[in-house]
Amino acid sequence: MSWLILAIVSYFLNAVVSLTDKFLLSKKAKNPLVYAFYSGILTSFIVILWPLDFAFLSPDLTLIALLAGASFFAAIFFYYSAILAGEVSRVVPVVGGVSPIIIFGLSYVFLEERLPAFWFLGFLLLVLGTVVFTLGKGKKTSIYSFAAAASFAVSFFLTKIVFLEASFLNGFVWTRIGAVLPPLVLLFLPFFRKVMRQSGFNIKRRSFFLFLSNKGLSAVAFFILNYAIAVGSLTMINAAQGVQYVFLFIMTLVLSVYLPHVVKESLRPRVVFQKIMGTILISLAVVMLFI
Repeated sequence: MSWLILAIVSYFLNAVVSLTDKFLLSKKAKNPLVYAFYSGILTSFIVILWPLDFAFLSPDLTLIALLAGASFFAAIFFYYSAILAGEVSRVVPVVGGVSPIIIFGLSYVFLEERLPAFWFLGFLLLVLGTVVFTLGKGKKTSIYSFAAAASFAVSFFLTKIVFLEASFLNGFVWTRIGAVLPPLVLLFLPFFRKVMRQSGFNIKRRSFFLFLSNKGLSAVAFFILNYAIAVGSLTMINAAQGVQYVFLFIMTLVLSVYLPHVVKESLRPRVVFQKIMGTILISLAVVMLFI
């Protein structure tokens, strides 16, 4: 079960990344497409690892790897759009709750992955916790959240297929190349160049350093998560994202009280109670995954 521990470490790091993304999008960048563009471009630095384990894939597997990366780029665009439009402590649970449902269906049909009955009960608790978190969300935020969940699910599913045929490092780099291609295509589109000029991504040096550091931390978390996917159960790793909700809930609560200029979310008793109930359900589900 070491792969599950690695996944939880990754989700803790992703909670920190999500809060930083919310801050940068709300205060600095304010355009999810441009923000996703720079995030995708930074992915290209992963090619420095390629000499350690490079090999060509079959044409079919190459296409799958590139589609996995492209789906991931679509996912982060929808995800950034969602957290810009709504509360990050609500968006992340929806994305993390809907995605494993889709992955479970894909894995059941195409990978013939089956789960022990006790794990399935934990899976249902994760879904129930997600439903609790989604109550009261805005329509626009919900649409972006569900689109992000579907895109992440497709990306992780295709990535798992790549890992079944290729070595971890080589397969990982191939999928990241797929994530770089959409930003490169965007550069050739006049409307996007206009959007870039208008937004300018004009943030001060300190904020840009924060952006780079955050994307670096995101890369570390994503690398750890992909390794866990390569050696563990895809469905349960994705479902265990519930622990990220717990980390995120605690962090947003503390920041909203003590540093509201950084992250400010609703502290109304009803909303806080709703998030606590969702956190309890998800925590119980995660405990069941370790039994």
